[in-house]
Amino acid sequence: MRDTLSELARPDVWRFVLEQLPGGVYVLDGDLRIVFWNAGAERITGRLRQDVIGRLTRDDLITRAASTPVSDLLHGSPALAALRDGCCSESEAFLHHQDGYRVPIKLRTFAVRDAGGLVIGAAESFEENIAHSKWNRRQSKLMAYGCLDSATGVLTREFSESRLRESLTTFYAHPLPFAIFCIFADEMGQVRGKFGPRAAHDLLRLIGQTLGQSLRPNDSVGYWEEDEFFVLAAECSRAEVEKVGERLQKMISYARIKWWGEAIRASVSLGGTTVCTGDTLELLLQRAHQAMSVSVNGGGNRLTILEV
Repeated sequence: MRDTLSELARPDVWRFVLEQLPGGVYVLDGDLRIVFWNAGAERITGRLRQDVIGRLTRDDLITRAASTPVSDLLHGSPALAALRDGCCSESEAFLHHQDGYRVPIKLRTFAVRDAGGLVIGAAESFEENIAHSKWNRRQSKLMAYGCLDSATGVLTREFSESRLRESLTTFYAHPLPFAIFCIFADEMGQVRGKFGPRAAHDLLRLIGQTLGQSLRPNDSVGYWEEDEFFVLAAECSRAEVEKVGERLQKMISYARIKWWGEAIRASVSLGGTTVCTGDTLELLLQRAHQAMSVSVNGGGNRLTILEV
């Protein structure tokens, strides 16, 4: 028994255990530079350890969640607090995936100490947000039934229209509010001209995936037509529609792809509206498209809400 305990206490054994954990684990030095990156972190972020260790800092990978209290933002990152004060904390945040979009995570941060109790680094463990995992599972099912656009990975126009008709029918039976957004990907003509159609394809797919992962499980996003997406936000009232649109625009603003060493950032023009009595599918879409046109004609990268 004593030999077994001494074998299990070896540092290389513990390192092996950390390497194999399904959740993400990484260790930071005093400059927030990454010095350890396990297999779970590779899986969740799409980033291999040889591309991360010693090359990236923690702040290159993590951003705070939109729901982070202002008081927390004023006190810096949880990793800095762990290094400075030895604090442990739990929070919600976003990881930047290798493909450019952000992954919502639950993050735990704690200090790493030497044998004398001195803080020498920090460690963070993370796992995907449950809602994000549910969205991925749902997308897999929809793909199997041919409901997803193959280029962007979001719902087809036909399936989006059927969801909208269903929501309208429900609204007239039970007046649950909902909102729709028509979303135009800005400057895609310039992207195609400068970087080629493949770069434009990847950027559109990134926008679709980012929108999908920014929504709740009962919301939906579809590819409507060239360079245009459609979002249905369930149970979204007039008082909430602007805030939802701002959140979607903010999430897209973080999205980017790397193309031959150059970062191509995503930008969108949004037009939103909420359902009201007397609306038909055509009237709703006309209002949202009109709002989107105002955003596009205003220079892009903005949100317009149009109500009756």
